[in-house]
Amino acid sequence: QSISEAHDACVSAGIIPIPVAGTTSYGASTIWANDTHVRSHMMDLAQCASNTTGIQDRTCDDSAVNTTDAEGDMFLYPTDNMANFEGDFESGYLTNGWGVSGTSWNMWYVEAANNGNVYSQANLCDIGGTTNNPSFYSVSCNYTQSAGVTVDLTVTVDNWASEFSMDVILPDGTVASFNSSTVYNYYNGVLVSFTGAGNYTIYLNDTYGDGGTSVSADYSYVSSSNPPSTPISGAYSARSGDISDGDSTNLEFTGVLSNGTVTFAYNVSSEANYDFLTFSVDGAQIAQWSGSQSGNFSTPVSLGQHTLKWTYVKDGSVSAGSDAAWIDDVVVPLANYTEEMQALVQSIIALTSGTGSTETFLTVLNPYSLLNNPRTTWRPGDSATSIDPDTGQYVEDIGPALDYVWQEDGSGWGTIGHFVLVNDTRLTNGHGWSSSPDVNVDDDGNIHVVWVDGRSTIPSKVGPSQLHYMQIDLDRAGALDGEADGLEMSQVAVVTDSAVIGSDMTWGSNPRVDFDNDGSIHITWFESMPGTDDENSRVELRWTRIVSPQLEDGEMPLGRTLEQAYGVINTRIIATSTDNLMGVFGTGLDSSSQPIVNFDWPDREIIWTTPDCSETSSSADRWDVCMWSENVYNMVIELAPAQPDEITLGPGESTNVEMMLRGIRVSGGSDIVITEAHGAPDDWFVDVGFSKSYQSTTTLIEGTTSDLDLFLRAPGLQEVNDDQTFHLTVTVTSSTKAEATTSKTILVNLVNEADWNDDDGDGVTDDEDDCQFGETGWTSDIDTDHDGDGCRDATEDLNDDNDAYPDAYDSCPSGYMGEHVDLDADGCDDLHEDPDTDGDGVENYLDLCPNGAQYWGSFAEDHDGDGCRDADEDDNDDNDPYPDAEDDCPEGVVWWSSTIFDHDGDGCHDLQEDEDDDNDGVTDDDDLCPLGMTLWFSDPSSDYDSDGCHDVAEDMDIDNDGVLDEFDECPR
Repeated sequence: QSISEAHDACVSAGIIPIPVAGTTSYGASTIWANDTHVRSHMMDLAQCASNTTGIQDRTCDDSAVNTTDAEGDMFLYPTDNMANFEGDFESGYLTNGWGVSGTSWNMWYVEAANNGNVYSQANLCDIGGTTNNPSFYSVSCNYTQSAGVTVDLTVTVDNWASEFSMDVILPDGTVASFNSSTVYNYYNGVLVSFTGAGNYTIYLNDTYGDGGTSVSADYSYVSSSNPPSTPISGAYSARSGDISDGDSTNLEFTGVLSNGTVTFAYNVSSEANYDFLTFSVDGAQIAQWSGSQSGNFSTPVSLGQHTLKWTYVKDGSVSAGSDAAWIDDVVVPLANYTEEMQALVQSIIALTSGTGSTETFLTVLNPYSLLNNPRTTWRPGDSATSIDPDTGQYVEDIGPALDYVWQEDGSGWGTIGHFVLVNDTRLTNGHGWSSSPDVNVDDDGNIHVVWVDGRSTIPSKVGPSQLHYMQIDLDRAGALDGEADGLEMSQVAVVTDSAVIGSDMTWGSNPRVDFDNDGSIHITWFESMPGTDDENSRVELRWTRIVSPQLEDGEMPLGRTLEQAYGVINTRIIATSTDNLMGVFGTGLDSSSQPIVNFDWPDREIIWTTPDCSETSSSADRWDVCMWSENVYNMVIELAPAQPDEITLGPGESTNVEMMLRGIRVSGGSDIVITEAHGAPDDWFVDVGFSKSYQSTTTLIEGTTSDLDLFLRAPGLQEVNDDQTFHLTVTVTSSTKAEATTSKTILVNLVNEADWNDDDGDGVTDDEDDCQFGETGWTSDIDTDHDGDGCRDATEDLNDDNDAYPDAYDSCPSGYMGEHVDLDADGCDDLHEDPDTDGDGVENYLDLCPNGAQYWGSFAEDHDGDGCRDADEDDNDDNDPYPDAEDDCPEGVVWWSSTIFDHDGDGCHDLQEDEDDDNDGVTDDDDLCPLGMTLWFSDPSSDYDSDGCHDVAEDMDIDNDGVLDEFDECPR
């Protein structure tokens, strides 16, 4: 490049070139500053190497660097405005690097915090003076101090502080005294302050009598008020200048930034929608604020020199608020030395090739081959290229994706990958100036390249240009081995270098190539032309769609032009402007960008920027984002009239949502479409379909509608326990092209008007309800739900008192609840409610065995009815005074207790059952002594006449001959 171009590249990158010192005889100097004395052509920037940032001396004698011819070093330093950058303005002024524009009275400045009050000083007393002016031993003054005022006594002392003393008589009569110990030579300051109201008298003394001391009593007061100022943060913020209507004031910062983010805080108080704070980067406005707004803003920046600009701009009339803007806490990503070097290189590259080299080349790289199969001497992070140590030449890593080599460590054969699969291949071969190439690779591996090529016979960057297209199939070249000499284009180009017919204005610029899932190739770019006497200059955004490849034997032949290779090539004008589109106007070589696109069949969108999308008169520093879109398969789901898009159901309820599918634009006129719904939580029943029968498919005809129904049934109380809200989405998708789809979202609410914690509404919470999902329409109380378990006694509770005995077998179905003692298992608690605890038919109060054997009353005997079973628990079956073991009548007459009824004590009642009351073997009917002597048995030896009377003890007529023994001479 020329010296001037190189100089521009350096300055654009934010680099101050540093001359390397020559010899003492030829060192750099501001006097000579020529090719001999300074090893740099940038004379006005000549400096010497140094370890500090900033402007350096230009006399480089004694520098450690003597020459650049061999083994010399080059020193690069940041531009001076990057040194000591301060974005919080806490220095109280605009520091290094900030720039302003405007007159001295309306430029941006740093504003300090203040409450708006303006203070003035009032003097109450002033006595003394310099040495001998006046001379005194003692002087005095008197003043009255108002309430709420603080009075400062400011004292000055000459070089004889030892002569000083002062007494102050306070309003309460006390004295405040000060002497030489409270001051020092040349003292000058506030010695004491008083806040109390009243009368003060000051006596100022000098022991030598020549004076040299003074005292002044003063206080401050608010004399006026201005609008208060509050910084965004800290003590200072940058504030816009005080400008007139229709004027503007700018604050700028220019410097080399690294890749990162610029952030700052802002505050605006202005006429809304008319007076603005704007923010621009490199001349392009990216944000603006007006009215009463504040906040934080950030924007990414790339490596390189950038100009950040804040402008407060007013319209032609009316002011509002504070009529000002503030910024603070500006943070920029400062570039380091290495990044500045990179910026320099990028700037030089941009200078040489940013607007296009004379030809366009293609190189195919495979970094993954190198990463996955590195040679033993290479590590991730190393360069993929190298320098020949002998020749110093740049060496590319050229070769196939995998290469077999003998390992340097002697371990055998191994594989290594190579970085370059195809070396530089020239795509264009003409005298036109090629520029702005864009490349994309489709799913089949075909390489599509678009660029702008010159059309003039004399090569020129700014000459007329036209859009070109090429398609390359690398597979036609077979296995790629690095192709050190590049590809033979005739062997791989299925579409040769072809000018696009739709590019027919003066200049083409900023093309891009993209693909679609319907097989289309899309090219978008800008066309522009200068104004003429008959027509204004203009720029257009154009779009070309390429489709229908012309195949032979299943593949595209080599060497065809674009028109030969594809059957359909359609170009449309998307937008036209007499200003600019995406920054493009004229040649398109200035700062500009490609359009932003999205081709996702059936949707197509193209986005660009322009000062005004409406094409009306534009405002300065205003940009609109514009979009064009179309849908080549358009169907929409609509709700039926009066059908809401929000559904509310209770537990177990159901509804049908009526919709219609409208076919607005259908490829081929008709298509089979499929519907489904998703988004419902578990336990919901959802069915969606067409033709009122919920069939999942239908044939959609362009221009018609099809009924679409959505059936919903909410889960019951058994399945959910909370309200639910969700979005249910119904989708309809083409059966032939999945990308053609539409959807409708319904908001569904599940709401339980009752209590989720009492599902059957009986007054018993679910966690305590044994019949949680039982009968409804009743309330649990002692009469309807004896045990309070939530089960209705009359119809659903099989155990009303919850005592482990079903009601069908419970003698006390609505009995005592709590811990039970139930020996007879009749469901009645023995302690509280069971009158017959052993179930023998004898109530407890009559039962001598109340806790005895169970349920024997119907088949076992209880002779005396005392509740004790005779067989195993009653030892006195007739309940007489004699246990069964001693009772000759164990099942005799019952319930008698006096022994007078049992003369012989045999357990048989004399009157009712004992036929031998004295048990002498003679029945009472034959016994003349039925209640006679017991414990004997009648026999001839003891009862000679067998009359039941013991002969010795009770028979007076032993032979029963009618003659008493005392008179019977023959008693036997």
